[in-house]
Amino acid sequence: MNDSAITSLDTIVERALSDDTTLTSRYSIAGTQGGFYNYGSIGLNHRWTVSPGLKINLGYERIFDDLLNRTGAGDRQRAAYAEGQTASILGLTEGSSYSVGFDYTG
Repeated sequence: MNDSAITSLDTIVERALSDDTTLTSRYSIAGTQGGFYNYGSIGLNHRWTVSPGLKINLGYERIFDDLLNRTGAGDRQRAAYAEGQTASILGLTEGSSYSVGFDYTG
């Protein structure tokens, strides 16, 4: 292979544990000019019916390993957000995230 080749392997799994609960996972390996990188994540999403027409969505996701390799836009940065075209330099960092949302159909 030449120096500009990119090789990747991804596995993505989504499993419904019940009508309202879903388990998700992802594992990726990428080979680039800068070397091989890998990362993974696992998540759990649950919808809880509080009353007819009102649901609470709860979520958790854990990312394993950092994905901060160099791109054509430059080195990836650890930042919560970016403005305009600079979003291409944001990287994934290891950690947990939680989410809460509401659905109302009244």
